[in-house]
Amino acid sequence: MKIDLVKIKLSQCNKYKYKPIKWCCDEMKNNPMTLFTNDDLTRIEGWDYQGHPQMCLNFDYVEDYEDDYEIIKNYPIKYCPWCGEKIDINVVDELDMISRERKIFNELEKLHEKRNKSDSISERTRLSKKEELLRDEIDKMYDLDEWTGENM
Repeated sequence: MKIDLVKIKLSQCNKYKYKPIKWCCDEMKNNPMTLFTNDDLTRIEGWDYQGHPQMCLNFDYVEDYEDDYEIIKNYPIKYCPWCGEKIDINVVDELDMISRERKIFNELEKLHEKRNKSDSISERTRLSKKEELLRDEIDKMYDLDEWTGENM
C-alpha cells in the first residue's frame, strides 16, 4: 500500500495533503476503524513519526466518569491488518504557501477594518462574506485531505 504526500509549508507549521491512496485491499479501504490522520496519535516507543500523518486503527469511545467524555485513540500501523502488505508513506512534493497565507491574512485584516468602519448593513454583510471565503481558503490549507492540484 502506498500513500504519497504533498508537504504544504505554512508560517506556523507544515501540513500535508495526500495524493489518491493506492489501497492494498478492500477491507482496509472500507473499514471504519482505519483512518489516515495526524491527530490524537497514541505514541509508541521506538516509532519514527517523521511529523507526517500516519495510517491508524481508530478507537473512539465514551468514558463514563462524572461527565461523559469522548476518548479518541489512533494507533499507527505499518502493515495492513487484513492482508499484511507494508504501508509506505512518502513525501513526494513540497509546496511553499507562506506568502499566499500571509497575503490572505493581510486581506482579512483590511476587510475586518473596513467592515468595522462601515455604517451600511449591506456593505458589512458583503465584507463579512468575503472574510468568510478567505477564512475557508486558510482552513483548506490546514486540512488533511486529498490533493487534487486544485486545493490551493
